[in-house]
Amino acid sequence: MKKIKVLHIGMGPNKGGLESFTINMQRRINNNLIQFDYTNTFDKPLAYEDERVNLGSQVFNICARKKNPLKFSKELKNIIISGDYDYVHFHCMHYCLFNPILITCKYSKAKMIVHSHLTGFNKNSSKKEILLDKLGRFLTRKCNFYKLACGEKAGKWLFDNAKFDIIPNGIDFEIFQFNEEKRKMIREKYNISNTDILIGHVGNYSYQKNYPKLINIFKTLKKIDSNYKLLLVGDDRKESAKTIKQMVKKYNLSDSVIFTGIVDNNMNIYSGCDLYIFPSFYEGLNISLVEAQCSGLICFASNKLDPNTNVGGKYYVIDIEKSDDILARQINDVFKNLNYKRQSVAIDNNYSIGKAAKKLEEFYLSNIKNRDDNL
Repeated sequence: MKKIKVLHIGMGPNKGGLESFTINMQRRINNNLIQFDYTNTFDKPLAYEDERVNLGSQVFNICARKKNPLKFSKELKNIIISGDYDYVHFHCMHYCLFNPILITCKYSKAKMIVHSHLTGFNKNSSKKEILLDKLGRFLTRKCNFYKLACGEKAGKWLFDNAKFDIIPNGIDFEIFQFNEEKRKMIREKYNISNTDILIGHVGNYSYQKNYPKLINIFKTLKKIDSNYKLLLVGDDRKESAKTIKQMVKKYNLSDSVIFTGIVDNNMNIYSGCDLYIFPSFYEGLNISLVEAQCSGLICFASNKLDPNTNVGGKYYVIDIEKSDDILARQINDVFKNLNYKRQSVAIDNNYSIGKAAKKLEEFYLSNIKNRDDNL
């Protein structure tokens, strides 16, 4: 059988949820049957680029649309056409960037896949972005493409009432299991004592993660019990992290809030923490919450998230519209009265990375079955 070629669009240099999802898929699909290639519009290498190339990928560096829309479209068109792809797999947050859909559907024989990973815009989105999204929805309304989503809410956001398939953001259950040795290692590394109560949060310092709410909740928790500490995992060199650091300094919390920067082995972080707070405004299906539940962390998650984010762990919903004081006391009361001995949790097997990769592989294979007959 001729190898199936898939061009993925939407990756970046940071090791976020989307980048982790695609590399996890590539590690587990049959690379003798399916080849993943990628476009890169950044000045830095893609996240996991060396590993992707070692697994057989080509990475195409092209002009960013914001720098030169015409050049971006021309270079993307050339790659899609010359690459003779079976699929163009576009990881999409909204329709602001609609060029890949139009180019693929108009100029290529490749099957187009639009894969939704978010559930909406944030309130700080510019009028230009919102107008571009509306324009993109209008221009692509007659395009024929497959629709995938990481969860129910993400699918409804991008595809309205149209039918779509769900490929969950799976994880490797084994590496996220709670481990006492990893717990000791992490707590020693960040100078966390046995009496400290360590709150974890993994994120990219974007608006949607609602960091100000997290810091304000933590400020009240610190007043309730001085043993609380907060571990923030993510690229704190980003401009958006400066405001959070200023808040921490303003509230005199610098001795209690730890900025780790980018961490390669974040699976160990969860073992080191005692609870996990995630007050996000919106998500597709957040991968870090699935990881945290797998490790047995007590999770307090926003009521704005897809209900399917609760995959069977110690998961409590918080109403992020309530005051910081109310939420802090709610979190503290649940945590202190739970009488819970930390252990790994057997979460829903649908969120196994192996099962998710198998589902994606079967999707590629089943929708390409007539290709070789027409060669």
